Amino acid sequence: MKGLELSQCFFEEIAVPLFEKDFPELLDTAAFGLVGEGSECFGFDDGLSRDHDFGAGFCIWLPRSEWETRLACAERLIERLPVLYRDYPVRMFKNLRMGRLGPLSFEAFFENFIGRSKMPSEWWEWINIPEHFLAVCTNGKIFLDKTRRFSAMRQHLLNFYPEDVRLKKIAARCAVMGQAGQYNALRSMQRDEYGAVLFSVSRFCDAAVSLAFLLNKAYMPYYKWAHHAVKALPVLGSTVYAAVEQLCRTALSQPQSIDSVFELIETLCGEVRMELNRQGLSQSTDNWLMPHAYEIQSRISVSELKKLSVLQDTTQYVVTH
Repeated sequence: MKGLELSQCFFEEIAVPLFEKDFPELLDTAAFGLVGEGSECFGFDDGLSRDHDFGAGFCIWLPRSEWETRLACAERLIERLPVLYRDYPVRMFKNLRMGRLGPLSFEAFFENFIGRSKMPSEWWEWINIPEHFLAVCTNGKIFLDKTRRFSAMRQHLLNFYPEDVRLKKIAARCAVMGQAGQYNALRSMQRDEYGAVLFSVSRFCDAAVSLAFLLNKAYMPYYKWAHHAVKALPVLGSTVYAAVEQLCRTALSQPQSIDSVFELIETLCGEVRMELNRQGLSQSTDNWLMPHAYEIQSRISVSELKKLSVLQDTTQYVVTH
C-alpha cells in the first residue's frame, strides 16, 4: 500500500471516529490531508522508501489564530491515537512529525515553502518562488475540508503561473536546450572535454524535463523525482522520459558516440519544436531551439520580463509604488 492511501485509510478509520466523538468542531473547521515533502506525498514511494520516515499520518490545517484555542485539545486527542496502524508506525506524535504532520497553520505551511502566507498574484511574486516548492504545496491529497479555506489557497497555486511567467520560463528552457545540448554538448565531445559534456548534457536534460512540465502546466518536483515524474505527463512526458534516459546512458557510458548523442538531442528537439507549433507558442519550423526561445519571449506582454536575457527566468525584481 502506498503511503498516501495508508494515511487516508488511517484518517478515515481511526482518526475521524475519535474526533467525531470528542472534538467534532475541528472536523467542521480544519482541513485534513497529506501534502508536502516526502515521496509518499507525490505517490512515488516504494519498498525502498520504507527504510525511514514511513508510516501513517496526516496534516491538520487551521489559521494560526484559531490554533490558539484549539491546539491543546487537538494534541490531547492525537496522543490517544494508536502507535501502529496495519503494522506501520503512526507518525502523528511530536517526536515523529518532523514538522510535516499534525497541527499546522495555513500561514506557517505556505511561508515554509513559498516564503509568504498570502498567495502570489503579481508576476514578480511568482517568479522567484522555487518551482519544486510549488510542487510540494500542490501534491498529495486533501482528505476533508468542509470550509474549503485551505483548499482555495491550494487551488490558487494549482491554477498555475500567470501566462507571461510561463512564457518566460518556456523561452528560457528552449534557450538552454539549444545552447547546452544542440551546441555545447557536441562541441565538448569533439574536444574530448567530458566534464563539459557531463555538465552540458545535464543542463539539457534538466531543461527538457522542466519544459515538459511547463507545456503541461504542471510544477516540476525537485531533481530527485523530476525524471520519474515526467513520464506521467500527457504532453511529451513519455517522449522526454525515454530520450533523457537514453541520452544519459549514451553520453556517459559511450562518450565516443558523438553521432548517437547528436541524434538523440536533435530528435527530442524536433519533438519539442512540433509541440511548440501545436500549442501556438512558436511558428518556426526549425529544430534549432534558440529562435523559438526568442519568438516565445517576444509574446510576453510585461516589459520587465521581456527585457530579461532569454536564458534567464528568475529575477530579484523589487516593485515599489
